[in-house]
Amino acid sequence: MFSIIVNEEIELRLLQPKNAKEIFQLVNQSRLYLGRFLPWVNSVTSPEDYKEIIPSWLQQFAENKGFQSGIYYQGAFAGMIGFHPIDWNTRMTAIGYWLAEEHQGKGIMTRCCKKMIEMGFQDYELNRLEIRCDPANEKSRAIPERLGFIQEGVLREVAIQNEEHHDLVVYGLLKSEYKT
Repeated sequence: MFSIIVNEEIELRLLQPKNAKEIFQLVNQSRLYLGRFLPWVNSVTSPEDYKEIIPSWLQQFAENKGFQSGIYYQGAFAGMIGFHPIDWNTRMTAIGYWLAEEHQGKGIMTRCCKKMIEMGFQDYELNRLEIRCDPANEKSRAIPERLGFIQEGVLREVAIQNEEHHDLVVYGLLKSEYKT
């Protein structure tokens, strides 16, 4: 089983179809909070929605194009983190993540992102990592800022949230800038 130990309290696990219910339940519990920043939240209405998407996450992993994993904090499912499909030609990817509201403020996501950065540059030998955030999501933006990413700019109206176009702030980190 794919598992990455982040520290004694946090583990990343590759999600399986059997995890659909727990993913849905956690998203549903944080729906109002997550829905402010993540466009896909409103389209997820049952565990079946995850049963349909999880096979594509497993295919991404099987094809060595990155992975999507569950974040387990003290054994409980707390959110997700992963590499969006890796572009092997340019040796880059983006880190995507979300954390249920009840698990925020504990440093969980910062530690998970730090582990993903380490893996991206050391294990996958990538050259560039990105994190894109809603400009209004201060908690999410604090993570790349804390971890040494450079704010490179704003992509104007590239995301759709509640049928409206929204901007995304782009943060980048190059392997040459990475400090272990």
